[in-house]
Amino acid sequence: MEAAHARRIRAIFDISLGQTSNQHPWFIEAQSPNSPYHNWYVWSNTDPGYAGSWGQQVWFPFNGIYYYGTFSIYSPDLNQKNPEVLAETQKIIRFWLEEVGVDVFRLDSAKHIIEEGSIQVNSNSTQPGGRICDRSLKRATRSR
Repeated sequence: MEAAHARRIRAIFDISLGQTSNQHPWFIEAQSPNSPYHNWYVWSNTDPGYAGSWGQQVWFPFNGIYYYGTFSIYSPDLNQKNPEVLAETQKIIRFWLEEVGVDVFRLDSAKHIIEEGSIQVNSNSTQPGGRICDRSLKRATRSR
């Protein structure tokens, strides 16, 4: 990164903050309702019954409950309304900015990061000026 910056090359980092793999340690631990990671994901005791923004299945059964994954069964969505998830997101952003020296982020699937019930694309919270989106990014980038 130092060599790139010395040549006036800025690093753009493509980052996904909306979901993890279903093999990620957080999700594996979150499968227990008693886990501190359980509320890091979006769960429902019943199938809410709505499809995704392009008609895809978004609620997946698991041990008698359902988890939400806007892209597939393999990528459960993080619960960005959970303050612990927001704090971890901020730590991840700070790491890439401060420790690695990334200059700019491209947020992968940004319009899907924060769903509001059946509103799964471009929710008010995801929009610039949205309560959750702006607060999280401002805190993470404050020291830059």
